[in-house]
Amino acid sequence: MASGGLGLSEAAIGAHTAFRALTSILVIFAYAPLQRRLGTVRTYQLSLFIWPFTIMFLPALNFLARHGQSDSLLFKTLLVTFFFVWSFASLGLREWNLFDP
Repeated sequence: MASGGLGLSEAAIGAHTAFRALTSILVIFAYAPLQRRLGTVRTYQLSLFIWPFTIMFLPALNFLARHGQSDSLLFKTLLVTFFFVWSFASLGLREWNLFDP
């Protein structure tokens, strides 16, 4: 954990990966109404605008994990929020791939 990471077991990493996949699916369902309301370009711009904020979660989560707070409500709330923000920000990356020939 000194050089990064959250110090999770393999089982916890697997559970987080599965939960991350579920959040991605939920965000994909929310994409269509959002895209209809904002348009493709604005949705893309919004997702790319949010992308840098995703990175801000990582040091906060690492700090909490280093100080033994990985079971705290704050840690779990930040982690769930991180997964949803990361999933939404990733829409911009997926959007880009839709236009590749």
